[in-house]
Amino acid sequence: ILSLFDKYDATLTYVGSKAHGSRIERALTDDVSKSLMPAGERQLEVAYLNGESTLDDIASTIDNLEDQSNWDETYRLDAVIGTSLVSHGVDVSRFNFMVMSGMPGRTAEYIQASSRSGRSFVGLVCVVLSPWLLREQSFYHRFTSYHHHMEHLVEPVPINRFSRFAIEKTM
Repeated sequence: ILSLFDKYDATLTYVGSKAHGSRIERALTDDVSKSLMPAGERQLEVAYLNGESTLDDIASTIDNLEDQSNWDETYRLDAVIGTSLVSHGVDVSRFNFMVMSGMPGRTAEYIQASSRSGRSFVGLVCVVLSPWLLREQSFYHRFTSYHHHMEHLVEPVPINRFSRFAIEKTM
């Protein structure tokens, strides 16, 4: 069972705003890391990707996550916090555990973001809802039925195989 821990060692936290991501980053790097240090554990290594991140920042974070040769006890990226930036094109096999801090505004965004988890192993997605937000209270009470009917809640794309002259217009 200990071998399972290696499959869930990197956490991806999806946030809806840069400010929320900054608060989580601060909590992980300050509060959580400080509580680990007296216990003899190393400090958490955290990366935060948002709309202000450069392509070099994104590429180096992904390289760090995927390059197993630099994994040692002193430095290993443990957590990535990201805004909607990470929901498109960030495919990292170490992301098997994901925390969604709040529900995205649209169902398609929720599906896209949660699909970052479980690329090479069974993915676990934990959705943390705010109890003081009415919309998120509604998701909490209807979580199972929402997931049963989720595909009906996604807006259709404007061009599909039934669109008249879609190929000609696209070309």
